Amino acid sequence: MELRLREVNEKNFWEITQLKSDRNQEERIQIFERWVGSNVFFLSTCHVYGFTPKAIYDKDTLIGFTLSWLPERT
Repeated sequence: MELRLREVNEKNFWEITQLKSDRNQEERIQIFERWVGSNVFFLSTCHVYGFTPKAIYDKDTLIGFTLSWLPERT
């Protein structure tokens, strides 16, 4: 595995919105996507609340999506 975090941009945005677990993952490790918000929801949350979205790649294959937030220092 060669994992990398990349910027979310116009080249990978639509592919990120279509990410789904395969049937084997759903059954084996119980990823219940029907109870988790869609990536579209989380990408829009990033925009509204200032979170930083990242695409997760294994080499050149998109395998996931994450977001982070760091509070401003006062």
